[in-house]
Amino acid sequence: MTAARRWTLAACLGLASLGAARADSWLPACPKAYLAPSGAYRFIVMPRGPLDTLSCTRAADQPEFVGRLTSLHRATGTLERQTGGRWVPVWAHELSNEVSPVQAAVSDTGRVATFDNWHGVGWGDDVVVLFDTQGRLVRQMGLADFLPRTYVHALPQSVSSILWGGEHAFTADGQSLQLQVVVPDADPSRPRPGDERPPLVTLLVEADTGRVAPQAPVAWAQALAQARQADAVLCAEEVAWFQRELAPRLPPSPRASQADWTQYGYDVIKRLRPGSELPLETCVFNAQTLADRHQVEACLRAAFKAARETPSEVLLIAPDPAVLWPAAQRVLATLPAAALQGSRLYVAASSAQQASVTRALSARGAEVVVFDPGQAVSPTASAQDALRARFDAGEGRDAMGNCGPDARVDPVQ
Repeated sequence: MTAARRWTLAACLGLASLGAARADSWLPACPKAYLAPSGAYRFIVMPRGPLDTLSCTRAADQPEFVGRLTSLHRATGTLERQTGGRWVPVWAHELSNEVSPVQAAVSDTGRVATFDNWHGVGWGDDVVVLFDTQGRLVRQMGLADFLPRTYVHALPQSVSSILWGGEHAFTADGQSLQLQVVVPDADPSRPRPGDERPPLVTLLVEADTGRVAPQAPVAWAQALAQARQADAVLCAEEVAWFQRELAPRLPPSPRASQADWTQYGYDVIKRLRPGSELPLETCVFNAQTLADRHQVEACLRAAFKAARETPSEVLLIAPDPAVLWPAAQRVLATLPAAALQGSRLYVAASSAQQASVTRALSARGAEVVVFDPGQAVSPTASAQDALRARFDAGEGRDAMGNCGPDARVDPVQ
């Protein structure tokens, strides 16, 4: 995938909703008060759990936060109205955010909206949550609820977040919420200066109904066109990646680098099983490392020892199984029966060796999968199903617009 697909959060610090994260790391969430433009209302957000006084030293001393109850389960929100020089509670309850929203907005009419989840901007079904003046939920939305999936897919990403928005606010009359949405670059591979701020387009959310519409239809049409172009580029890359994952995997040359053989080992195991909760031990050698008998046997002893102590997956691969298997047999001879109970071994073995390999390892209690390193290894049906599992059967995309192996790739305009 194109490197420019993932912006660091530091590149977008001009976006208010992302100010809490720097270089894609997150500080502990601290209490925060959001004031309506006229000062008539304020919305207090208390993160989940006890206050982190070391990280939130300023908030710990501010009177609006002192003594407020917090929840051990979720963030809490409290709307207050200023009356006679003092703050009077209007409503208070838990929010949908497990830790804290990243940002919030309050209107002069007492409406409230929260945005994003701490540790993951753009993720979840509560990227935008709109409340009425009594704290009742009007609408709760994930990105795909108000943006096309192709648009979500085209948005820049960091390791933790989808960088979708700017500084959101209610209109002066409080009748609409203005969402500042990032316009994707039509060329997702374009390098971006670290201080470059992406362009924004405004969507309006009706405060009473939660209905979403563009503020400026022409600008929105242009944003959609750019998103479609970026999506087409990214989708083609993703489909090509999946096609490589689904293709039969040929072994590298015997004298290829150790790194090439190690990568081959990981590619083989992905094709032979869809996934595993077991820890993985690997003894993968190229021709040069296979010639070092002490290194080979030391790796085998360590791998079998780990599998004996904790059920594990063990991957044994070398260009010449006629050298690897006798070394494995010498180590196996030191193990009691059923020593590898619960473990699963993937072993490169010639067709002539496979029966004896299976018998010897099965006698130690292991499940055994053998394959010929001289032949291409194709993904099993279960491995293929696992790659396709999260993508819908219609468009071949997941909920966030990412393309699977069967997605239709539209031509780049």
